[in-house]
Amino acid sequence: MQGKKRYFAEKARQTYLDEGICEVHEIASLAAKAVQIAPTQEKREKFQRLAKATKDYTQALDDAVKTASSDSAGTTVGLYEETARTLRETAEDGEMAGATPAGPHKARL
Repeated sequence: MQGKKRYFAEKARQTYLDEGICEVHEIASLAAKAVQIAPTQEKREKFQRLAKATKDYTQALDDAVKTASSDSAGTTVGLYEETARTLRETAEDGEMAGATPAGPHKARL
């Protein structure tokens, strides 16, 4: 019975990780597109920060998963939490920048 619980817990964890990685990949793809079509340098920089934050977050998540059962887990989880916070903040900035596009670029965002 314990083996079944562990198996299903691992499957659920992997499913959530896979879904999270897909979501972050989608954010990164949209940010890259937004960088290309941003109407101003200021907005372009916000989308560039978002693209970098998604890359940093993905790396921190990967590191946290790899070290979850090791002695250095606390350090990598702390870094993961920091990159998650940065990703949220830059995503909010990107959302605000994308909410007020100018002219013909609006439909492309």
